[in-house]
Amino acid sequence: MRISSRHFPAGMLTCALLVVALCPQPAQADSPLTSTDFHQAYLDLPEVRKAAQARVLDDALADYILSPGTSYDEAAAVINALGWDTEGKDNHVCLLRRLKVSDRRAFDRFKAGKGSSRVLFAVGYLWAMDDYFETRRAEALLWQARRQAPEFFAIALIHALVVAQSEDVGRWCDVFRGPRDTLARYPNGLEMRRSAVKVVLDYTDIYADECK
Repeated sequence: MRISSRHFPAGMLTCALLVVALCPQPAQADSPLTSTDFHQAYLDLPEVRKAAQARVLDDALADYILSPGTSYDEAAAVINALGWDTEGKDNHVCLLRRLKVSDRRAFDRFKAGKGSSRVLFAVGYLWAMDDYFETRRAEALLWQARRQAPEFFAIALIHALVVAQSEDVGRWCDVFRGPRDTLARYPNGLEMRRSAVKVVLDYTDIYADECK
């Protein structure tokens, strides 16, 4: 979904940029993961404020994300607040290092492909934010988490965002439909704050016209 000089010779890059300039595009082009700062709806939580300031995962934040006492939406807000960087990050690696120390059994299960939904979700979402140019492996982890814990809307919505991030040009309709279809599957209520969901939909809904 992004045009990068790594993929085009100089002449072709000039032509590609000209095409982009001449053809109408959705308003905030092409990065659902980095354009949806829904953690703003959770700034009353000290862990979210700390993550937004530090932008680097430490042991205390890792423990908070992995704790069974932390709801999935609050864990997601911390990860969202940690953010992204054009050079990439290593927050998912830091989380796994902490897991190896704090719960070796859970770490070994994850490495063997039998991780819990919480570990799969945390590693998957962190990995997607760390390397948002290549999210396929993160998407696979989040799909596993979603299958294991289908009752949690937060997991399903983050998975939908990561899928949207990996959509190719020409499939922008799916960027709109993914989160909306996910929302429709949870008619009995959401554990995620409505104001946070609105942040996501305000971005992905700009692609609605691509479905015509």
